[in-house]
Amino acid sequence: MSLLRLLLASLVHHRRMHAAVACGVAVGTAVLTGALLVGDSMRGSLRQLTLDRLGRIDQALVADRFFRVQLADELAARPGFPKEAAAIPAILLDVSVESAGSGPAARANRVHLVGCDARFWALGSGGPSHPPGAREIVINQPLADRLGAKAGDAVLVRLPYAVSIPAESPLGRKSETVRTGRFTVSEVIPARGFGRFGLRAGQQAPRNAYVALESLQDRLDQPGRANAILVSGADESVQDLLAP
Repeated sequence: MSLLRLLLASLVHHRRMHAAVACGVAVGTAVLTGALLVGDSMRGSLRQLTLDRLGRIDQALVADRFFRVQLADELAARPGFPKEAAAIPAILLDVSVESAGSGPAARANRVHLVGCDARFWALGSGGPSHPPGAREIVINQPLADRLGAKAGDAVLVRLPYAVSIPAESPLGRKSETVRTGRFTVSEVIPARGFGRFGLRAGQQAPRNAYVALESLQDRLDQPGRANAILVSGADESVQDLLAP
């Protein structure tokens, strides 16, 4: 018997075993291929969400205390900072917001509050028809749904006091650690583009609120100060540009 006929006879005799192995290989290949496709799809979705919520912002410098807003202009004037790039000051805080209407009060915690001006909205899409005024606030749809609020309604924003000693410290102030500001909702924007702006990665739509930078500075007793710089169009690191 030739070698070829011996191989064919072996295949025929053990056909059931070979069929089971082939099915197992096919199932394993399908599972691995599906996992790779799902992983690539999820990675692409997360990348698209990140680019959508950050707009043209490439870098961000966020401090745990306030500094002069002129630092953003000084950064833009540094050698090596591209002329077409932008560095804008902002205030980023985590606050709680409460409805102030005649109906039952609703409250939302862990709300991302952004104090910004028109330059911020120029860096991305999904912004309001006009920036909020002195006593106005723009909220995104997830926050509006939580509060049951709409344009024209009043909301209360609980703002933290800016203190040099943390409240949990033995020397920190234990009372009056927050203050309340009353704002009128000027517009509700959808949770896309800058409507879901945030520096923390995540798939869940955040609850965001936006107020005028100067208005928030006044409420916090921090005139001419900010705690964040948002940079667009600069390749060099912000820390390197700020280095002496």
